[in-house]
Amino acid sequence: MLSSIDSVLILNCLQEKERPQLPSFLYHLPQSWQQYYLLRYQPWRKTDESTYCLQTDRENCFRQPWREKAAQLLQTAQENGAKIVISPLAADLPQGILPFATGRHLTLLCCMQGAEEALRRKQIAKEQARFVLIDGGTEDTHLLLSLLPDWVNHFALCTDRPVDFMDWQEDMLANRGLVTELFSSLGHQALKQAHVVLTLRSHSKNLVHTVASDAYVCMPYGNPALLAALQQQRPDVAAVDGFFFSQNGTRIPCTQAEAWAYCHIAPFALFHQTKSQTAAKNALLAFQEQDFCVCGFQSGTKTCKIAKKQSH
Repeated sequence: MLSSIDSVLILNCLQEKERPQLPSFLYHLPQSWQQYYLLRYQPWRKTDESTYCLQTDRENCFRQPWREKAAQLLQTAQENGAKIVISPLAADLPQGILPFATGRHLTLLCCMQGAEEALRRKQIAKEQARFVLIDGGTEDTHLLLSLLPDWVNHFALCTDRPVDFMDWQEDMLANRGLVTELFSSLGHQALKQAHVVLTLRSHSKNLVHTVASDAYVCMPYGNPALLAALQQQRPDVAAVDGFFFSQNGTRIPCTQAEAWAYCHIAPFALFHQTKSQTAAKNALLAFQEQDFCVCGFQSGTKTCKIAKKQSH
């Protein structure tokens, strides 16, 4: 799929024990000479269509000389028409030149789509499902609340700033007849009964001992500590931090789907840049028009299978 997107740059670095490509005679020279040559003449190489490799390992990528070369590559790619980058180094590469497709924007935007698909696989009527959203203290909580589908009938918000959501709570009651609950403790009964838990909080390992058996837990920001704890201690819980998407019958991993959406769906590109509620709603409408939907779940680097709860 990405081979058809000329405006996506895929950027990685040398893998463990992989050697940079150099003229053969340089391999017999001191390491410092090799590094000098690489930085001056061949800091990166093209390995495939739209795919480039920085000729250093991950550790060196973060050092200033290599960061300067990475910035140079990003600038060159931008001048040649690149619009977005896919890279496992995204968090540590120079920012502000090109945006990065990490999958996080798309996971956040499609949280409720993912929950709906998870409930379908679990054979739980979505109108009967109990939802809890855990506030992370950012505007993304308000964003998710603005995308709450009309079919949600049972919803609670775990937050340390309830005053910020009282207007929203009153609006839900007045305009939709939806009674919502605000609470602050991760030990609250609502969490112990929820079918779906969406968490935007970075420190929430206490959830391991709180969430209901067979719950579906989604972490749009990613949360490696919580994900690992749930995988190890709660195999009954479906813990995910990303989705697979289907578009015209093609199954696409989250980061690739985000890059494709950025290049092809203007409202999503605007949402990626601004995270505005209006752009988010417009992006979801555009996705629906293009048959773009959640078709699977990611848990770290693995696929997470979600099926009906087995009776005992």
